Amino acid sequence: MFIKRLRGSPVSLIVQLSCLVYSLVVLVPVLWSLISSFRSSLAFFTDPFGIPSPWKYQNFVYAWNQANVAIYFRNSVFVTTVSVTAIILLSAMASFALSRLRFRGRIAVLFLFISGLFVPAALLLLPLFLMLQDLHVLGSYIGLIPVYIAYSFPFTVFVLIPFFNAIPQDLEEAAFLDGASYYQVFWKVALPLAKPGLIVATIFNIFGIWNEFVLGYVLISKTSLKTLPLGLSDILMKQYYTADYGKVFAAIAIAMAPIIILYITFQRKIVGGSLTGAIKE
Repeated sequence: MFIKRLRGSPVSLIVQLSCLVYSLVVLVPVLWSLISSFRSSLAFFTDPFGIPSPWKYQNFVYAWNQANVAIYFRNSVFVTTVSVTAIILLSAMASFALSRLRFRGRIAVLFLFISGLFVPAALLLLPLFLMLQDLHVLGSYIGLIPVYIAYSFPFTVFVLIPFFNAIPQDLEEAAFLDGASYYQVFWKVALPLAKPGLIVATIFNIFGIWNEFVLGYVLISKTSLKTLPLGLSDILMKQYYTADYGKVFAAIAIAMAPIIILYITFQRKIVGGSLTGAIKE
């Protein structure tokens, strides 16, 4: 009833106008970046906000082949796939245990996970650098991927716990009566029912790791191992001397494309999954 009364009120109009302004603030730079990826070097200085003429599709060919974007893209796919798979699997196990099992220290463990959300990445850079250097895995994926897993672990557990809490306990009790163990209940009952939460957590982690820069910049130095954010930084530094920004925006467009496609494809699942986890019957 409150929403119906609010729909035609001044407050509703202000909210809708604010959403419209925010959408324009977000979308206009993205659209300008995509259009700019087809501009020539001369067009950036003569007509930076006009329609490209001619459209330079060669910018994408150069970015993919000559600027090593193909290597950076492959590295990002590998790092993101391995990291997110491990994050979701481990976080689902931890979330199920914290949601269903009752053991001494459970609340302390839960607060320990929550406290991990408040640790900024910048605070961990020096300890991580020294630790990985002592372990002789600095500058490799063996050092980078576990860091990504550990850093995303608390957030993912925090997201998944409400989804496991929303699963009716009657289903688990019925499985136990049929002789199922906790492992079987987790894999065959809880995990399939928590699928909306797993999708939401997977998408958010893909966004985070695909775009992560700070940790990767400190822990990876080899060009052949750099991910897209690190590679784009190198490309931008090189273009300061050539001023060929069309190729830079082409590389940015390639980096943005998978995230935009993923969000457009799963936006309803993100919203629906979030609402599912927020409601417990």
